[in-house]
Amino acid sequence: MSLLIGYDAVNPGAIPADAQFVFLYNDGLYAAPQSAYDLWASRGVPVATICVYPTTAANVLDVEPGNVVTAQDSSAYIAWLDMMREQYGYTGVIYCDSSDQPEIQANVAAAGRECLWSIAELGSQPTSLPDGVVNIQWAFAGSVDYDAVSPDFPMIGGAATPAAPDTSEGWNQDMLIISVQGTPGVFLLSGGKLHLIRDEVSLQAYISAGVPQVKDAVTAAELTALEADFPAA
Repeated sequence: MSLLIGYDAVNPGAIPADAQFVFLYNDGLYAAPQSAYDLWASRGVPVATICVYPTTAANVLDVEPGNVVTAQDSSAYIAWLDMMREQYGYTGVIYCDSSDQPEIQANVAAAGRECLWSIAELGSQPTSLPDGVVNIQWAFAGSVDYDAVSPDFPMIGGAATPAAPDTSEGWNQDMLIISVQGTPGVFLLSGGKLHLIRDEVSLQAYISAGVPQVKDAVTAAELTALEADFPAA
């Protein structure tokens, strides 16, 4: 069976009209408006959701360097897989670069979990997918990524509709933005680990998402003590 022509984009309006399958973010800085879902639904095109926060229900969790969840944050993506399994009976799809997949796969297996894969691997357009892989992101142009999608890509509850993000009160209260006195260092405390926030865009995304922040919360010495309790990611 032929693979579907798929796209994802941080700007949903840039997705080409020939799409047979579409991925849209449902949280974070690039969360798509409802109009984007309505557009593709009106065309009968399946839409899968991508989340960046491990507390959001979606078809795909975006795991990559600089994101809320990286390959090293095994507790976060395993917790997300558990949430999707327990709440939706769904085997979650993890998106990552092909270079990060072995590490993530080993962590998932070590935890006794399973997942499916959406892999970024630039090259020629695939005509088939390896076992366990339901999408390959094989090229990009501008803000648009090109995907080769399995016609059996799993939808939550079998429906080609977005999963609603978890917006219940307190959904993000297990996260905290911490700045260090006398330094430019800003950290995110999440999943029992300290994550260095490396750029202003990421910082503003966390703030916009309602993650609480405490300015000049700790001294450099106190940060060292925190790092002992919450290993840096």
